[in-house]
Amino acid sequence: MGIVCWWILKSAIKYFPGWGLKDRFEPHSTHEKPKPRGGGIVLAVLFFLSLPFFLHLDLKFWGFLVGGILIVGINFFDDKYRIQWWLRLLVEIIACFVVVASGIEIAVLTNPLNNEAWLLYQTFPFLSKIFTIFWILLFVNMINWLDGIDGLATGISSISFLTLFGLSLLPFVNQPQIAELALVLVVLTLVFLRFNFFPAQIKLGDSGSTFLGYALAVLAIFSSAKVATFFLVLGIPLLDVVWVITRRMFFEKKSPMKGDKKHLHHRLMNIGLTVPQVCFLLYGIAAIFGFTALFLQGAQAKLAAILVLCTFAVLFFTTVALLERRRTINN
Repeated sequence: MGIVCWWILKSAIKYFPGWGLKDRFEPHSTHEKPKPRGGGIVLAVLFFLSLPFFLHLDLKFWGFLVGGILIVGINFFDDKYRIQWWLRLLVEIIACFVVVASGIEIAVLTNPLNNEAWLLYQTFPFLSKIFTIFWILLFVNMINWLDGIDGLATGISSISFLTLFGLSLLPFVNQPQIAELALVLVVLTLVFLRFNFFPAQIKLGDSGSTFLGYALAVLAIFSSAKVATFFLVLGIPLLDVVWVITRRMFFEKKSPMKGDKKHLHHRLMNIGLTVPQVCFLLYGIAAIFGFTALFLQGAQAKLAAILVLCTFAVLFFTTVALLERRRTINN
């Protein structure tokens, strides 16, 4: 799989620009030269072709596949032609309904105070479906927004899939098929990272970043949707998304979908870090908290880890803000 991915990506770098798949210069872009765009479609196609080897061809399989094709398809169309954000979001929501209609949903949540399982699908079936739709949309758009500098979204996704691989092998989860699929995605993302790390030879594009978010969200549900684990590995990007949406809507009075250069990775570059330094810093944070979560026993331990993460995040974001202000004053 990795060798095939490598060979196709080499061809994509050569031919994609001639097919109209090349990066656009936008106000929030950080690159100076146009590069092939939409390379993530290679990962999506190879992954979807591998699904029948790991999953039973039941209704959930088709829901996963069709939902993925809808999300990747509309965003690949955007990579080539640039369409309105609301149309992309509409199709993504439809894809989420397809997934939920196939029977894929977050069925159980654990009370972090007493480890009691809440059976959402029995007591609040409607809430279970709504939560699942929100979960998928959150992951899809979080990874998409994370793809602001070379290699960041690909690397964070690889760490997330590696965490999912470890989670699926734990005795109380015991999902070897999901572990195998997660390992396939680790291989694919690492191969892609070879061409996507700074200076990138090819970009994920919206099709690639939304695919990675979609695959992570749905496979997490298959592996019992350990919300705390994925909050830990993706906590910093998630909190950044929350802050960006809040800032855009309530402080700047504009659409939360209107791009800018005020994401965390942009701000880290503003204080003097290079693209590789930003990537390695955020890789390290994700890896430390994500892999630590695999060794925590019980919901209370994970709740304590989340509180540590939130405390760290407050200190981290505050430090970045102070360094930004100092740099502005000095300039």
